[in-house]
Amino acid sequence: MIKEYANIFRRTMIVLDAIILTAIFIFCYWQRAQVTIGYGLPDLDFCIRLCPVIVFFWIGTLHYLGMYYSFRLKSAQNILLTIFKSAMIAFVLFGSILYFLKITNISRVFIVMVFGLTTLAFSIEKIALLLFFKEIRRRGFNFKNILVVGTNSRAGGFIKTLNLHRDLGLKVVGVLDEDANMVGKKIAEHEVIGTLNDLEGVLEHQAIDHVIVIASRSSLNKVEPLIHHCETVGTTVSVAVDLFNPQVSVARGESILGMPVLTFQTVSNKVGQLICKRLLDTVVSGLFLLLTLPINLIVAVLIKATSKGPVFFAQDRCGLAGRTFKLYKFRTMCIDAEERLAALKEQNEMQGPAFKIANDPRIIPIGKFLRKWSLDELPQLWNIFLGEMSLVGPRPPMPREVEQYDCWQRRRLSMRPGLTGLWQVSGRNNISKFDEWVKLDLKYLDQWSLKEDFKILLRTVPAVLKSSGAR
Repeated sequence: MIKEYANIFRRTMIVLDAIILTAIFIFCYWQRAQVTIGYGLPDLDFCIRLCPVIVFFWIGTLHYLGMYYSFRLKSAQNILLTIFKSAMIAFVLFGSILYFLKITNISRVFIVMVFGLTTLAFSIEKIALLLFFKEIRRRGFNFKNILVVGTNSRAGGFIKTLNLHRDLGLKVVGVLDEDANMVGKKIAEHEVIGTLNDLEGVLEHQAIDHVIVIASRSSLNKVEPLIHHCETVGTTVSVAVDLFNPQVSVARGESILGMPVLTFQTVSNKVGQLICKRLLDTVVSGLFLLLTLPINLIVAVLIKATSKGPVFFAQDRCGLAGRTFKLYKFRTMCIDAEERLAALKEQNEMQGPAFKIANDPRIIPIGKFLRKWSLDELPQLWNIFLGEMSLVGPRPPMPREVEQYDCWQRRRLSMRPGLTGLWQVSGRNNISKFDEWVKLDLKYLDQWSLKEDFKILLRTVPAVLKSSGAR
């Protein structure tokens, strides 16, 4: 997936540069048109044909000099030097074309303006991007937690390379090795936190996004069980060794910092669609936060007027890869609901770690109405806007429920949790076995696409209108 994100970022930069250059060309033409009388500026139709030529030379030169590859690893000095070289080369190439085609009705001032302003704009754009990426990394955002399996020289070299390039957003949180004597020692400044047998516990108690196995030839027979466990719990694993036979995940070759690896991934690798999913989440949640503001105010007043306690209920939930976050809902239960939960455990209608009963005595009078029409879920639009949840996905479980999960059930945490999902629109009140619930979530993960998300959203509307929501 790292390679797919890099490709999308590279293409986005190319398109952005083309747009900037075109805008500058139009601006310079307009400026020259204000002061040029009779000579020095070609007609508009000729300029429309000329603009793509300049764009081709500029972008092509930047691409040839490697501007769009490993951008976040470049220094500001290297970026500025590459832009200056590209400007000179593109200028010479373009000038040569004009000379050989004997095009003389173009003002030199116009050409200098275009290339000069483009050089300045590209410099500002690229340095701003570089500073932006460094800032978000410095603030600790958008990091992927990496668990490295192996302590050989290749593993050590790989970790050192990661340490030198923190702007990539890959953070090593620990190292595992088959030799118990290595536990407690450090490999490239990172501690060996356990053996191969400890992988299950590490994935259960830490938020791990990616496991990278860098094994020696003698350890190949011990790697396959690690792959099977990672795909069972839904954690992406890359192996810097030979081919294996995954059961559920899709195997594909890619390169991480120049090291060829084989990645076994159970979650979707449709990076473009995943980015669109996140953009859709942000736009829709932000819009509905504004549109539902009057409803939220009315609900808040009703809750405050009919029961004691706060308007909102905040609870720790598990999100992507087991990360905990505060989930917000309108309070529909009495303020001591958590304390009374133990006394109601025997009435649980759900077989498994989840809890559900009909006519829950902890629900306040207005709470039944809010739950019937799913109005209590509206504050979760804020969780979606922050990126902790999505519009569509598995429901976020509580940490104490996750602690009771069987190994295969943890794979439902391999995608960002959602406000609605396949379980919600499949007659959830008729599902009494947690295993069936999880199987629906895994079915969603295995078949995920933007099209499926839209289908679920469309099915959610009648489900809410029929008041077939949570009890």
